[in-house]
Amino acid sequence: MSADMKQLPEKLGKAPLVERVFELRFETRKQGVAEILPGLFYKALEDYSNIETLPVVSVPKEIRDREEKFKFLPHYQLSGDNRRILVGERSILFSETRPDGQWNDFCQELVKITDAFFETNLAETVSRFSLKTLNLLEDNGSDELDRLNLDVKVGGVKASPRGFHLRTELVTDERTITILQVVASGVLEMHGGPIKKGTLIEVDSIRDMSAAEGFLANRESLLNDLHDVQKQHFFGLLDEKTLATLEPKWGAA
Repeated sequence: MSADMKQLPEKLGKAPLVERVFELRFETRKQGVAEILPGLFYKALEDYSNIETLPVVSVPKEIRDREEKFKFLPHYQLSGDNRRILVGERSILFSETRPDGQWNDFCQELVKITDAFFETNLAETVSRFSLKTLNLLEDNGSDELDRLNLDVKVGGVKASPRGFHLRTELVTDERTITILQVVASGVLEMHGGPIKKGTLIEVDSIRDMSAAEGFLANRESLLNDLHDVQKQHFFGLLDEKTLATLEPKWGAA
């Protein structure tokens, strides 16, 4: 841990984590990558046996190739239990809903998936990767914004939780940014589960890669460094009382 980073909990007894997502964007000269990858992943990763075609595939190819907004959208999804792999022409994503394991478990699965991907030799370079988490602080009857390290005023008037939606970009260095979003009075229902209400916090940390950097050779250190950035921003948003309700477990200082 660097000198300018404060100590963070090793884990939470009551984690508010709803979903976490890894995305890898890459460059390739090969055509039809999105059609090739599902079959290769299906053979290499037996835990992801359900394959689903996503809506973007119905868009004519000439439009997908021409318009930038389609460049990184996933075409197919492979799923198993609470985990999914999504593949596109220039991206792969790995998501886990209702995570019951720790970061190390997620990271180990990422290593297995990215190993299978790079063995295909479809990617020439990695342009960026990201880690995103969605968290829900469930409604406890108190002012939602008072639970956070936020001081938002409009014309000198304190912001109300009603309709509150904050989005900002936090810069770590020239290659790393975090998109932080806070939605008060949020409503969440995932995959037919119970409806929950509270404050939604999304933390999306993005790391751009230069052509000279090697993602595969430095994968675990790159992932852990970005995860540390993400944790700093998330825990920095919580006030001490809110953090205490999540039952933090502390390691050695």
